[in-house]
Amino acid sequence: MYSNHPIMSMIITLVVFVSVVVFTTSPTNADLLYGEFDYSTFWYDFQIGSFTDNNQLGKILGENVITSQEFQFFCADFTRRNSNPFLEEYTGSSLANSTILSGTKKDALQSLFNHVYSPLLETNATFAGLNPAAPEWNTERDRVDVLNSALQIAVWEIIHESSDGNWDITNGSFMVYSPSSSGLYVSTLTPQQMYEAIIDLTKSWFASIKTGIWTGQFAEETFYELTYFTAVDDPSLQPLLLAVVNPSSNGVPEPATILLWTLGTLGAVGVSWTQRRTRRKNLVV
Repeated sequence: MYSNHPIMSMIITLVVFVSVVVFTTSPTNADLLYGEFDYSTFWYDFQIGSFTDNNQLGKILGENVITSQEFQFFCADFTRRNSNPFLEEYTGSSLANSTILSGTKKDALQSLFNHVYSPLLETNATFAGLNPAAPEWNTERDRVDVLNSALQIAVWEIIHESSDGNWDITNGSFMVYSPSSSGLYVSTLTPQQMYEAIIDLTKSWFASIKTGIWTGQFAEETFYELTYFTAVDDPSLQPLLLAVVNPSSNGVPEPATILLWTLGTLGAVGVSWTQRRTRRKNLVV
C-alpha cells in the first residue's frame, strides 16, 4: 500500500507549507496563453466508457503572454488534445459560477485543490531548486511525479465519473491501468509501485472529500479560486483548469509575504524551465 512504501510515506509526512507560487488576481478573460507539457512519468492506459488511450502523465507549465504570469494548468477533459507547445487565445470563467459541472463535482474539485495544491506547489519548488547531480534528485522527482500525476488523475476522475461521489480510478466511468516502463527519467520506483502509490493517494483524497477530514500533509486549507478556460477559436481543444489563491480567504498570507515568496520562487521556476527536454507533441497531460 502507499503508506507502507518507504519512499511514498515520505510524501505523506512532508511538512505543509502555504503555496509559494501564488497569484492575487485571476487572468482576465480572452487572454493569450502559452503552455508547454512537462512530461515526466510513465505511460498509462486510460478508459472513459468505450474511449481508450495510452498517454504519459506530466504537467502543463504555462504563461499568460499578456501579463507574463507563470502558472500550472490542469487538463479538464481527457478526450481532447492540444499541441505541444501551444499558444492559443482562451477565455476563462469561474468554475463556482458555471454550469459546466454538477454542484457535487465543483465542490469536490474545490475541496481537492484547497488541500492538495499548496503542498504540491511547495514540493515542485523544492525539486526545481535541486541540482540533477544531487543524491536526492531522483527521490524528490518521484515525490513530484506522484503528487502531480495523482492530482491530474483525480481531476479527471471527478469530472468524468458519471456517478458523482463514487470516485475510484480503478473502476467506473473513468479508469487508469496498465503502467509501462517508458518513463523519461530513471525513477527509484517501478511503474507498478508508482501506479499503486497514485491509487492509494487518490483514494485517501476522495475519502477526505466525502468526510471533510484532511490529515497529514494535506490538513491545512488554502482557499483557491478555480477558473475553467476554453479556447476561443477552437472549442475542440483541451479545456484547462487553473487554481488561483483567493485573496479574501483567511488562510492567505499578507501581500508583503506573498511578494517575498513569489520573488524567491521565480529563480527556482527558471531552473526548472532550463531543464526541459524535447517532448512529444499532441499528447494529453
